[in-house]
Amino acid sequence: MERLTYAVRGLGCWRLDGADTEPRICRVTSVVALAESTLTQSRSRDPNRRSRWVDEIGPAKIVESYSAGIKLALVARGEADIYLNTYDAFHDWDICAGHILVVEAGGQVTGTGGQVLRYGLPDAWQRDGLLATNGRL
Repeated sequence: MERLTYAVRGLGCWRLDGADTEPRICRVTSVVALAESTLTQSRSRDPNRRSRWVDEIGPAKIVESYSAGIKLALVARGEADIYLNTYDAFHDWDICAGHILVVEAGGQVTGTGGQVLRYGLPDAWQRDGLLATNGRL
């Protein structure tokens, strides 16, 4: 897709797309209303059945993608406002790089109950879900 998103702690989140010759800074959106938000979720879901989470959030738009890292990059780039992962468990390596992208772009990443994510637990498992937002939602 010729899209690169990268971050350095304390120095921001950046993007290079297609024929870009200079990196551009990434910023999360300023959307404050769930009804105006864009939610990113996995394509692997049944397209004929919405989750209760989607019904509760009520986003204006849903963007489907593979990979937690890509979905986190979409939030960091301002192409989505929310990424919600409600899997029972997933590994640190699925989200750690995307986590810094969102934070350096001005957003927040927590467990689904607002918990601080902890890395390096036994078997590198994350068991509190994941909620990445622009920090306003």
